[in-house]
Amino acid sequence: MSETKQAPQAAMSLDPIGLASRIAASEVVVIDVRQNYEWATSRIAEARHIPLESLPAAASSISDKQPIVFVCRSGNRSQLAAAAFNASGREAINLEGGMLAWEEAGLPVEPTGAAAAPPSHDAS
Repeated sequence: MSETKQAPQAAMSLDPIGLASRIAASEVVVIDVRQNYEWATSRIAEARHIPLESLPAAASSISDKQPIVFVCRSGNRSQLAAAAFNASGREAINLEGGMLAWEEAGLPVEPTGAAAAPPSHDAS
């Protein structure tokens, strides 16, 4: 008999206002999985930067004492990261809409007033 592999379940999502509230309460670890140029353009102050392609090697360095919220530009790459972490038994959440939604909600970024970097054809 052959086993059928199932795709990982979609990770739970959190809207930007919900994430801001959880950051203020120190309830989550925020990991930004965007490319270096995107991180350099704008970011959530409390986030730690680990590009998606480096995430497997860095996974053990991420605290498991709190839920992890993954962030990217639009929520697609962070959804993949959160689903993978959930599949490995970690509590992981996707920022719904990514940095675009965070900025649209008027939440603060560093540097102050910056906007999310546009997608690059070279970036994943």
